[in-house]
Amino acid sequence: MLTVLIILAAVTLGTALAGYVMWWASHQSTLVNIGIAMLLALLVMFGGLLIALAIMRAYTRPLNPL
Repeated sequence: MLTVLIILAAVTLGTALAGYVMWWASHQSTLVNIGIAMLLALLVMFGGLLIALAIMRAYTRPLNPL
């Protein structure tokens, strides 16, 4: 349960940060917008992979490891 809460907190923080960065980029030039959008897309992809890995590891470990 703690793993899920940590993941949700990280996703919320990441979403807020991405929103701020996109707001900042909207006040810059078009080239900056394109670059920031590509970097955020990569960040979201790797973040999703990390979240999927963490959830998979949390829910596939044994209930009573000895």
